[in-house]
Amino acid sequence: AYRVIVGQFATLPAATAALRTVQANGQTGIITDIER
Repeated sequence: AYRVIVGQFATLPAATAALRTVQANGQTGIITDIER
């Protein structure tokens, strides 16, 4: 589910906000996917 969201917002500034939210939730997996 996270990967799909990242794909949709990868080109949008909202991606930064999404990362911050994910970090707050402790879901670091999404960050790794984006870096790849």
